[in-house]
Amino acid sequence: MLKNKTTLVLGAGASRAMGFPTGAGLLAAIHNLVTVDRQPFAIQAGLFNPDGAALYEFIDAFRGSQMYSIDSFLARRPQFSDIGKRAIAAVLLECEKASSLDRCTHADGWMQYLWNKFGAASWDELDFSCLRVVSFNYDRSLEHYLLQAIIHSHGVTQKQALWKLQGLKVVHVYGSLSAPLPEGDGYLAYGYGTENNAAAIVAKHLQVIPEGRNDSAVLTLAHEHLLWADKIAFMGFGFDPVNMGRLDSQRTCVRQVDRSGGPAFREIIATGFGLTDVEIDAAGLLIGNGNASHGRPRFYKTDCLTMLRESGILQ
Repeated sequence: MLKNKTTLVLGAGASRAMGFPTGAGLLAAIHNLVTVDRQPFAIQAGLFNPDGAALYEFIDAFRGSQMYSIDSFLARRPQFSDIGKRAIAAVLLECEKASSLDRCTHADGWMQYLWNKFGAASWDELDFSCLRVVSFNYDRSLEHYLLQAIIHSHGVTQKQALWKLQGLKVVHVYGSLSAPLPEGDGYLAYGYGTENNAAAIVAKHLQVIPEGRNDSAVLTLAHEHLLWADKIAFMGFGFDPVNMGRLDSQRTCVRQVDRSGGPAFREIIATGFGLTDVEIDAAGLLIGNGNASHGRPRFYKTDCLTMLRESGILQ
């Protein structure tokens, strides 16, 4: 069980183990929707309704923009918001498979490690109130995984498991593939697929935050989750300056904070898998007062599981 208030900040790399693409992979998958091999899928997913012109125009513009982030592109080109969100939904719904979570065969099995920090507790002791999550991912793998793990570990009903999960606060900055958990508004079963106009339905749950706006209700909640924490872990995160600005990271991720007992220093760590030393230095400056004399956040050039194990942040 966690003893300290801990917030996880999830980027695309944190979903890679669950079969979802990284930012670059999502970009490539969207670009490929109009290729000969992928057109049948795009048609089946409803992306050519009412016709294919909008899809071609969107992909041509997105490819031509040379931007890494689909979210940043759509924030700048709101006329493509509808078709862009439907394309995102189609690609990610195809990746959403319960079997990818159940097998636990990926080397970066951080969700299984996280669950086992809670799973040893008895039913009465099981408590998620010390854990919060700020996710920049659309997938709802974490919520589904924990729900199923609770049901099967304790032999309880879905309703009982959902009651326990009320203690876990998760905010999806850009929305999610329908409601994350059963009984939520507009919920589609995990692994539903792209049939029955699902991409268009899911697209309504995805958010495009206008460029320069950092005061939406969802961002305010994300800020609260970060300020609340005694420990913060950035997992699979790319440290895009736009996303860091939306987190207001220079304010919400400072290491020294005022608590009721006076000033306190927080532990802040991050994965740096695939990042150069120069990129890590730049990211460190974006995380709170990273250039202050009391030290920068600790980076681990590893996957999420290895960072959690080596840092001991979930102790």
